[in-house]
Amino acid sequence: MPPGLNDALVLLMTVQSLRAITLDDILDCPAIFVQNLPPRLEHLSLKDTIFSSLPTTRKELPKLASLAIRARYDLLMGPYSGLDQFPGDPMERTVNMSRLKTFQGDKCDAHTMPVIERILRPTSNSLEHLTLQQLC
Repeated sequence: MPPGLNDALVLLMTVQSLRAITLDDILDCPAIFVQNLPPRLEHLSLKDTIFSSLPTTRKELPKLASLAIRARYDLLMGPYSGLDQFPGDPMERTVNMSRLKTFQGDKCDAHTMPVIERILRPTSNSLEHLTLQQLC
């Protein structure tokens, strides 16, 4: 990605009025895209997006109401390079999921279900809608 485009996207991702963000089909997405998500963000959708790394710390975490993750299995990085790249701990350092009401997971299997369980653990008192697709 050209540096100018990268800088513009980083600025867009921090707009304080943003309530929903969808990252779709981004390979090698830089962690800086999610390092400074706006604190009022409520809806995050990661579709076929692969992060090179995730942030290690945040001052104010957005409190998500919904999270959707769709994994791709055909990427060069390996057969399970989507959803299972997110250990629960880095996700918890990126967003606050204690108020998550809706979770949608795609391509759920023996590799991704433990990750989904770790992601959903903090939502035990708030989750109202759960969608799991392509169980295999």
